[in-house]
Amino acid sequence: MRTSGVAVLTAVALLGPAGSAAAEPPGEWVPAPSEPSTAPAGTRCAFDVRVEQLVDEVVKRVVETYPDGSVKREEYKGPLIDRVTNLATGESVEANASGHAFLTYRPDGVVTWDWSGPVLMGFGPGQSNHDPGLYLLTGHYAVDISDDYRLVRRADGEERDLCAELS
Repeated sequence: MRTSGVAVLTAVALLGPAGSAAAEPPGEWVPAPSEPSTAPAGTRCAFDVRVEQLVDEVVKRVVETYPDGSVKREEYKGPLIDRVTNLATGESVEANASGHAFLTYRPDGVVTWDWSGPVLMGFGPGQSNHDPGLYLLTGHYAVDISDDYRLVRRADGEERDLCAELS
């Protein structure tokens, strides 16, 4: 999800490329709302799970572009509180996913999420080097996201397994 959650990551490189003497200033902050989503049983948790935003004041800005003007890197920040619900039982938990993230859009279509703080992220069976599930990841993480795979490249922090909590 380009906004799969949110989503979001930490400040690894706010600066432009090395040797760039006249870097463009970052763009203006604009709202970046998340949409409620439902994951069918087996794609994240063993049950249908719904994520809804209780508080969503996330904003984003472009911090770097490619020579053609397309976005290379965006920064995300702001309050985000999600309600995660097991649709089979109705049980729910709240997750503070108010992390600070940088997303880097590579020419090959992979998006690298690099964040600090808490971010809600799901991993599908056989689609990641991480255990399947829906997690609140708090700390410093970096994840490469393509259309069919999520590669966790850095995981320095704590993981809250929301599927386990809602089982």
